[in-house]
Amino acid sequence: MVDIKDKNSEQPVILGTYPADYIKIGTEEENFRIFISENTLSDVKAYLSSDKSNELGGVLLGDVYKDDSQNLFIVIDEIVIARFTEANVTRLTFTHKTWEYINDKIDKEFSAKRVLGWFHSHPGHTVFLSSYDKFIHENFFNRDFMVAYVYDPINNTEGFFLWKEKLLSKANCFYVYSDFQTNKENINILNSDIEIEKKTKESNLSEKIILVISILSLILSAVLLIKYFDVSNKYSDLGDINGRIKELKEEDIKTNGRIDKLVTALETSSDSSKRNLSNILKYQIKPGDSLRKLAVQYYKDEGKYNFLIRYNNLKDENDIAIGQIIEIPMER
Repeated sequence: MVDIKDKNSEQPVILGTYPADYIKIGTEEENFRIFISENTLSDVKAYLSSDKSNELGGVLLGDVYKDDSQNLFIVIDEIVIARFTEANVTRLTFTHKTWEYINDKIDKEFSAKRVLGWFHSHPGHTVFLSSYDKFIHENFFNRDFMVAYVYDPINNTEGFFLWKEKLLSKANCFYVYSDFQTNKENINILNSDIEIEKKTKESNLSEKIILVISILSLILSAVLLIKYFDVSNKYSDLGDINGRIKELKEEDIKTNGRIDKLVTALETSSDSSKRNLSNILKYQIKPGDSLRKLAVQYYKDEGKYNFLIRYNNLKDENDIAIGQIIEIPMER
């Protein structure tokens, strides 16, 4: 079993101050406070909404502090998307390759961050932790400051789960902030670009189709070759051989016709599958376009321009040019 390699998990917890300009989501206060940046939460929801037929997930990053009353609080400002998972509408499995990707991503890009928990979606099934979710949390996210975020993109409901007296319980509230700086320790929490997972299902499907067609072609070619040599052995008379070869050619034409029909059917199936799997709009930049305008046009939220920057791996909102093709994930 591959575990999360968090080299900062044993670092001492320092004294910090709460982020500025935050709002509370929920009811009663918690002794253990969960803060998440507005941009990070927006990116999490956008990603989890990109596929409402399967559960999606990832890992939450940031740091943990103590307040003046010595109560712990966490500040979540980064995520790592869980790639190479096995998922359906009711379950998400982190594979061995998933854990390797997450660990490598943290080592290379977020080495100063702590792992604070994980997040995943429950499309149409409300907000709760299943027995399998609890198994993941208890085995991979069992530190007392680690949490789980669950989002239902169909019903637009959300919630955090945390440890209370060694039991997983839903948090009464959490806090969304837009600015954070720990004054006492002079530590800045900076946002990095989030590399959104590129779905590999389409390319895998195409490779499988090509492989099937290649195997069928080899089999049919072998069958025709065997028939040809069989005819050559049976018929010594040149006229009979020529006549049989003509028949084989006619069979070859019919076989090629069947192969063409099979290829067409497979391509049609592939196109249909791609349409079902993909929900990405390819957009060509026009004069006067900006990522903020596109965020308003497609998401009705100018602030989502940050999501477009991260999804397309751009440096900033000015890193676009007329004629450039970008991808815009659309909710299903």
